[in-house]
Amino acid sequence: MEKEIENIIQQAIGSDIDLNEYINCDLIEEGIMDSLSFIILIQNIEDKFNIEISPTQVPPDVWRSVKKIKELIYKRMEEANEK
Repeated sequence: MEKEIENIIQQAIGSDIDLNEYINCDLIEEGIMDSLSFIILIQNIEDKFNIEISPTQVPPDVWRSVKKIKELIYKRMEEANEK
């Protein structure tokens, strides 16, 4: 599943960069992710993992690093499985 998440992030940013180098990096500040890639990322996460993410209900800093994005996905998947 870890690799699937990384693939989704890479598809959204349109690059094959090594995400391990940016695991705690601010993707927006580094110019790796922009508003369009953000929208693509959310849509791809929802489609792939069948979870709903409302960007307004997620703190903005969550979208800034690969690590926090992964943590969000795992958390939402756990919540969906509990229902």
